[in-house]
Amino acid sequence: MERQTKKSSAWWKYLLIILSVIVILFLIYLVLAYVSNKIDSKYGANTNNSNTTTSNSKIDSALIGTWDTGCLVPDPNSPWAEEHKFVIGSDGNAVHTRLSGDSCAGLHSDGDQNYTITIPASGQINLVSSAGSIYDIYQVDGNTLKFGHGFTNSTKLCSVSGGSTEGDRITCLNDFLVYKK
Repeated sequence: MERQTKKSSAWWKYLLIILSVIVILFLIYLVLAYVSNKIDSKYGANTNNSNTTTSNSKIDSALIGTWDTGCLVPDPNSPWAEEHKFVIGSDGNAVHTRLSGDSCAGLHSDGDQNYTITIPASGQINLVSSAGSIYDIYQVDGNTLKFGHGFTNSTKLCSVSGGSTEGDRITCLNDFLVYKK
């Protein structure tokens, strides 16, 4: 009988050693993941899991300024109205404000959305915010600015992609939501 008790105790000792090794390896993994995350955040590694390459980190000077659509009514049979404002700085920071209401006289702010803008190629724009990214196109013509995203009055329909990834970049300009300086 004594021999069986010793074998049973030895089995538990080995199990305890194996569990200890697993816990130690897991703790090492957590420490390495923490250190890696700190290094990525310190040196500006891309953490949004999209393959964004920015060939031109400078903001297009034509974008800098305050832009406003004025009041827009997408459907004349509906009282709904919207106005959009973009304030774009030379540092690539931008603030978008959307106003909406049941008429142009009754518009109220729906809040501001802060963006960081990058220009990966001519005519392309990435609008990055805490709510997500929009991979879009833009065109500045004098004091007029158009993007691809935004609501339309359905007078011009084109094959618009979602713009949620670099590979799904919006491909046509929105001719209804037009900003003026």
